[in-house]
Amino acid sequence: MLQFLLVGTFKLEHIVAEYFKSMGLRAAKFYRLICTYLILVVSKFVMLGAINFVLGDAIHFAGPYHGVATFVVVVIAIVVVEKNFLRILTSLEETRKATRRLAINAPNLACVSPFMTLESDPAT
Repeated sequence: MLQFLLVGTFKLEHIVAEYFKSMGLRAAKFYRLICTYLILVVSKFVMLGAINFVLGDAIHFAGPYHGVATFVVVVIAIVVVEKNFLRILTSLEETRKATRRLAINAPNLACVSPFMTLESDPAT
């Protein structure tokens, strides 16, 4: 649920940012900054309200500022884990594509090493 709300928040923030970028005014930069800040702050309270609605008394954030600081740390951790997960997936996809290109370009090689030399296939 938090992931869904975070993605929605970031999409809304990007939509508002694009709207103000398209205006091209000097004041638009200031309005974009203010709106982005408001979206990001208000969204945290919306998330807290959603958690309270869904889980009720089953969850309790304690700590500084009545648990808001703890909640912000949880949200930051979710974002960091998501970014790292996407980075790993992207890396794996690039490795898979490189391996596929290598297999297409050199189909007769079982193993490719920088120390190997390409010689003609003895079967041909």
